[in-house]
Amino acid sequence: MANQHAVAVTAFAIPSAAEIVVMTMSAFSENQTGGVGGLALPAGPGGQGVVLDANMNITLGAGVTAVVVKIKYTSAAGAVVVGFPAAGITIPVTASTTVQVAGYALDTTLIETQAVYVVTVALTGASAPATLNYGVFTAQDANSDE
Repeated sequence: MANQHAVAVTAFAIPSAAEIVVMTMSAFSENQTGGVGGLALPAGPGGQGVVLDANMNITLGAGVTAVVVKIKYTSAAGAVVVGFPAAGITIPVTASTTVQVAGYALDTTLIETQAVYVVTVALTGASAPATLNYGVFTAQDANSDE
């Protein structure tokens, strides 16, 4: 059975253009075939990693020309997830509108750990705050044996 996790956020203020964590996934074990909860064991032959998916509805403030989304390990200072573009995903937008933005990744680090993932957002050109109206961040193990 799949190992699924989710977190949601509503009415979250994004104060400026600086990169900020908007959603944090609580620590969990990847539960890949071949591993035993929390132990650093290699995944079994069917293990592919963790599928991560972030979807957000954001009302933008003045000046915003793009939204940059990243999925990282642990915190805003953490490394970008293996396989995710290092510069993030840049979505061109029109200021003072409401937009849907998303980021997704397959973390292929096939080791049992207490994984913590975060979604960060940066607003290019922002001269006024934005609001994350609603966001959902999900994680699920990817395994070809399931």
